[in-house]
Amino acid sequence: MTSDGIEVATKVLFSKGKLMSEARLTEIKRGPVPEAEVLPPRQVFDASTWLKPLRTYPDHPPSAVDFEAKLVTRASDNPSIDKSSEVKLLRHYPWWFRRSEGKDGSMRIEVWNELENQGISYSSSKRERRIVAGRSSLDPNRPFSQFSSQTGMENLGEQGRFLGANCTWYDLTPNMSDASQKQCITSEVFR
Repeated sequence: MTSDGIEVATKVLFSKGKLMSEARLTEIKRGPVPEAEVLPPRQVFDASTWLKPLRTYPDHPPSAVDFEAKLVTRASDNPSIDKSSEVKLLRHYPWWFRRSEGKDGSMRIEVWNELENQGISYSSSKRERRIVAGRSSLDPNRPFSQFSSQTGMENLGEQGRFLGANCTWYDLTPNMSDASQKQCITSEVFR
């Protein structure tokens, strides 16, 4: 790196230290650069760039019922850690919408398409604002990793009951060593 912060070379190594790739400076021109050349292209902030369907869909299956749900989350059983929040969850197949609002004013919004495996996630708090967007490739040989943290669905064999409906607990992140996400899913339709 030069004394004024210009990168002159980089290397990416495999875990055993073998070279994966490298880049080297071949040209540099010092001088003014117009602001427009360093700003992101406008289409990056256009929702259709990330949410416009790439395919047409068959009629949705009967099990994909539209719904709106409200959940109250609690991050800890420790009363000194008050990180409770409300979650609004909606589905209109194949689209999902999740909005979480914390007591501290934090907010997280996710919109995703389960068939396209694409979506946008936005979060804000007193400390940060973050936006993440992703979508699958049209090339089936180069799939995009799951937009959500859900990596599968493993039946845990445990039953639950909420709002008078029976449900079964599933691990949505099986074989993940550093975290897990579980949901109690019912086959009953709430009216």
